[in-house]
Amino acid sequence: MIRKSAAIAIVLLFVASLAHAGELVGKCINVIDGDTIDVAETGFAPNGRPQVVVVRVRLAHIDAPERGQDYGSKATEYLKSEVLQGTVRVKYTERDRYNRIIGEVTALRPTKNKSVLKADKSTINDHMLAFGWAWQYRAYDKDEWRAELEKVARKNREGLWQGKNPVPPWEYRKAKAKKKGMI
Repeated sequence: MIRKSAAIAIVLLFVASLAHAGELVGKCINVIDGDTIDVAETGFAPNGRPQVVVVRVRLAHIDAPERGQDYGSKATEYLKSEVLQGTVRVKYTERDRYNRIIGEVTALRPTKNKSVLKADKSTINDHMLAFGWAWQYRAYDKDEWRAELEKVARKNREGLWQGKNPVPPWEYRKAKAKKKGMI
């Protein structure tokens, strides 16, 4: 009886997680920083008229330098060069505490660096790691493929790995909060 209950609970959790999964396609209208974009999605209002909804998207699996942090502007500029004003597909399963969608972003046009990564499976999230503009966010992601992308970028001194001792964004945020007396 316990096994049957456990199996039912697992199935219900799986089904519930699928209910929160989604995909959106829209135009990237703004790049906030190296791991956050705004996507305008066109849909229809209840009255049948077209409406545009702007959705803030946090790129899953990565953490890019913050604004004001070394390489923060360069990471943002790189992301802009890949997606700004282009059509993107976002696959997501959750929202964060700021109500941003956490998703994997794919440009629906060839990006300037597409050929370097897995053909047809490459996401912008992967590009940010492969070209050295972000860290794998290991607190939330244990994927070996992304770990390898970061490792190779470090070895080749790509992007922020050109610096002597880049500070991970989570450490930068913690130090900044401590300085402000928030910790």
